[in-house]
Amino acid sequence: METKLFDAELKVMGVLWREGEATAKHIAAVLGEEVGWNVNTTYTLIKRCINKGAVERREPGFLCRPLVARETVQAAETDELIGKLFDGSADQLFASLLGRKKLSAVQIERLREMVKAGGYALGVAFDGDADRCLAVDETGVLVDGDQMIAIFATEMKRKGSLRQNTAVVTVMSNYGFMNFARESGITVKTTKVGDRYVLETMLAEGYNIGGEQSGHIIFTDYMTTGDGQLSAIQLMAAMKETGKTLSQLTKVITILPQVLVNMEATVDMKAGLAESLEISAAVRACEEELAGEGRVLIRPSGTEPLIRVMVEGPSQEQITDIAHRIVKAIQETLS
Repeated sequence: METKLFDAELKVMGVLWREGEATAKHIAAVLGEEVGWNVNTTYTLIKRCINKGAVERREPGFLCRPLVARETVQAAETDELIGKLFDGSADQLFASLLGRKKLSAVQIERLREMVKAGGYALGVAFDGDADRCLAVDETGVLVDGDQMIAIFATEMKRKGSLRQNTAVVTVMSNYGFMNFARESGITVKTTKVGDRYVLETMLAEGYNIGGEQSGHIIFTDYMTTGDGQLSAIQLMAAMKETGKTLSQLTKVITILPQVLVNMEATVDMKAGLAESLEISAAVRACEEELAGEGRVLIRPSGTEPLIRVMVEGPSQEQITDIAHRIVKAIQETLS
């Protein structure tokens, strides 16, 4: 969708998406009751939606119908949100939602309930264009991209098809994946955030499995882009070939707790981050405290006045304390 719809205009669209078609008078009556708008306000908003090409109005009775689907607007709004607040990375959005325990409640709960109520072996969920896939195991537990890549890499290694014994992930992948790889004798290549960087590395160096925590997984033996349906098929194939349930397959990897803190930062603070010996020393001290069981990642945002501090480790209390200590060190050193 090329033209942005604002919140008030989306109220009009919401009525039309629910009802399919409605007269301007009916839309005004509904929004008068729901929002408290007067008739003139609603008519003005309908006209704006018409001018933007989102609504068609015709006689008799100024009958209106939507010209843009709810899913199209959702996709555009999601892309804008990811671009503005998450450096263009769906992984960061996913990690934020998952960390605040909102993703499972809002997006996955219905699938989880269906799987448990029906006694099914698994459930899968795709994004709008189905290039990403998440899963729910037979007990109703969410399975993310890191866990699926671990399962796929394990099975590919077992069958001798894991090229160069390597999996490709981004720097935002959970540190639990690194532990899994080390314990499984699998090499990990990490890239910058974004599936395009994963693909570039895979093609340049000849690897055949890689992806992101968000469920964008690439099998270059079959195609050079993420395909959620292919990921789901590969997941079911692993279950069938091993005779294991999905919850049993996910035991190859233990996902570690994660804390992500976004702190406000000036351009000068971002520039001084890499050169600061004091901050480097603070990070080293914290990593020594984690004793190889976690990590600290500091990234200046490329699109916002923010520095992102991410800490992963075995204890939620410990990593929360470490994250806030590092934020304090950055503030005291660079402010």
